[in-house]
Amino acid sequence: MRFKRSAITLTIIDIIAGLAALIAAFLLFGGRNFPTGIVNLCLFTVIVIASNIVGFLFAGLYRRLWRYAQLNDFSFIFWGVLLGQTFGYLLTRVAFNMLIPIRVWITQSLILFLLTVASRGLIRV
Repeated sequence: MRFKRSAITLTIIDIIAGLAALIAAFLLFGGRNFPTGIVNLCLFTVIVIASNIVGFLFAGLYRRLWRYAQLNDFSFIFWGVLLGQTFGYLLTRVAFNMLIPIRVWITQSLILFLLTVASRGLIRV
């Protein structure tokens, strides 16, 4: 299976944006409301980043030509973030029994949305 170089580049950018959004949310809440212990925190980070990538895949963000993107194309980013964060919340809550407050997920989702819009918008420039 061959991947386009642009899709791999966008995936790496999305991983960095996801980590930045997670770190920003962690700093905004002062580390409270996050899993305790390094193992649980690393597991939570991997789940969140993987769920974001899966959400972006389902929303079709890696199949689009962002060089010619218009304003209405950014709705796909919204749906990708929503899918990824919902999947991450359900996975951490049901499978791993981590109770992370909704406000953390909403804050991280907004930061991730803004970072992803900025990264895709800069491709257009």
